[in-house]
Amino acid sequence: MKKSKEKYEDHHVIFVAAEGYNWPENIIRVTVSDHKLIHQTLNIPYQKIRTFRMNTNHMVHKNSQEFIRELKKVHLAFFANLNKLPQRLQHQMRDSIRSQTLRIIREYKLELKTPDYDSDLFSWIRSFHYSLLLR
Repeated sequence: MKKSKEKYEDHHVIFVAAEGYNWPENIIRVTVSDHKLIHQTLNIPYQKIRTFRMNTNHMVHKNSQEFIRELKKVHLAFFANLNKLPQRLQHQMRDSIRSQTLRIIREYKLELKTPDYDSDLFSWIRSFHYSLLLR
């Protein structure tokens, strides 16, 4: 049987333009074809990112409720088509968001109730946003 020679790339689950970190927890290793699929499926119009930047660049305190509200809009728009991806990619992304949330909670010593470990990405992203607000 022939071994697959498919190449792999790193993918930021929360993209840097929408406050994604360069943490290992935010980067998943995917095949080149999966990476293309993710970006084709979870495409977000440039104008939406530009609007987010214009609405939030003046904010000194990035953990303000107003900033988190704007950030949440961008994240939810980005993940709106998540269910169109294969489950294994959905799970990788969910696991990434969960790990990032738990890292913030740990680093800032927050007392925050989190979703069940295997809850969906959207439950974890709500917790992620709340942890950003409390940090």
